[in-house]
This record gives sequence, structure tokens and C-alpha cells, in this order.
Amino acid sequence: MRYVLIGCGLGLGGLVGLIGGLFLILFVASFFNGRVGAPTDYAQSALLADPPERLQDEVLLKVVTYNVQALWVVGRNRPARMREIGRVLTDLDPDIVGFQEVFVAKDRAVLIDALKYSRLKYHEYFPSATVGSGLLVMSAFPIKEHYFHRYSVSNPWYKVWEGDWWAGKGLCLARIALPGGGFVDFYNTHAQAGYGNPAYRNLRTIQMDELAAFINNTRTRTAPAFLTGDM
Repeated sequence: MRYVLIGCGLGLGGLVGLIGGLFLILFVASFFNGRVGAPTDYAQSALLADPPERLQDEVLLKVVTYNVQALWVVGRNRPARMREIGRVLTDLDPDIVGFQEVFVAKDRAVLIDALKYSRLKYHEYFPSATVGSGLLVMSAFPIKEHYFHRYSVSNPWYKVWEGDWWAGKGLCLARIALPGGGFVDFYNTHAQAGYGNPAYRNLRTIQMDELAAFINNTRTRTAPAFLTGDM
């Protein structure tokens, strides 16, 4: 048995140049990563200016929170999993679902399509940064308003293997009209991941402070409020 070793020599200089080029691309891209495609000006909220009437009767709601890991590289068997998640949720029949990590647009479409026979007819996704917030809200009842807050702190931009900064993580709000009158203020979030780094606990603390402030500033105070997410 003979072994043939075929090498492709890049050379130290070429390797340094390649790494430098990649960092240059990331550095330039970082200037465009600050975008947020979802509404952020909650001061324009009609329901905040004129809060809805308080609920007069008891309402029973089934609420689900689900990190579906629809992201590149780490997320495995994504389309198949999205279809199975859709099947399970259709059987479970929730009123409102807060999804996290629905980053890949094609996977998001598969998930929404897999729920087409459920009561979850209304949905809002919250675009942010380069790869999106990953936050998706689906509801059996109409979503009348929606807003987003991107967290001001995150892991460093150059740690692309972690990806939180490029995802533009934050907190979303969906104001949902209930049948028979009344509303629900539904919040969904995805905080900084830990990665075994103790310093990220401080980042999450700051994010949770911003989360509390956003909820206090945006909730109508006459409608029940729910917070779901991956903390």
C-alpha cells in the first residue's frame, strides 16, 4: 500500500495576508451591522397613548417559548426539525409562541409553512444587524403593533464564531388583540450566550436592565404582559 501526500503550500506570508483580508472584510462589514429593520419608536404606539380597556372576563391563554436553533453550522437537520416543530405545535395548539434563533430565512419559511394548519395565522419577525435577531412571534390572534429594542452591549464584533453581536440580539414586543376585546403585551427576547465566559454575565445583567426599562416604558399597564425567551 502506498500513500501519496499532496500538499498545497500557502506560505506564512500568504496565510497572514488571508487572515488580514478576512479581518478587513469583517471590519468594514461591522459599520453596516448597526441596522435595525424592525420598528423601534414605541412613542408612536397608538395603544400606548390610548391604553385599551382592562379585561372584564377571565381569559385562558396557552403560551409557548421555543429556541429552535435555526442557525448556520451549529443547527443540524434544520428543515426536518422545523417541520417536526410545526407538527408538534399544531397538535399542542398554543395561542401565542415566542421563538428564538430562527435566523435562517428559509428555515423560518419552512416553520411558518409547517404551522399553516394551526391557529397561528399571524406572525412578526424582527430584523436586526447582519443575520437578524432570530426573534419570531406567532399568534392565533391579530398582532396590532410591534416594536423592537436592540441591546446596547454584546460580545466583541470580531468573535464571529460566537455571533451574538452580528445577530443584533434584543427584545421584541407584539401587542396582540384578544377575541372579544382586550389586548396582551407579549415580549420575547434572546440574551447574550455564556460560552463559558464569566465576563458575559455582566453583559447579560446590562441587557436585563435594558429589558426591564423597555417593558416599563412600553407596556400599556391595562393589558396583561408576558415575557418569554432564552435568557
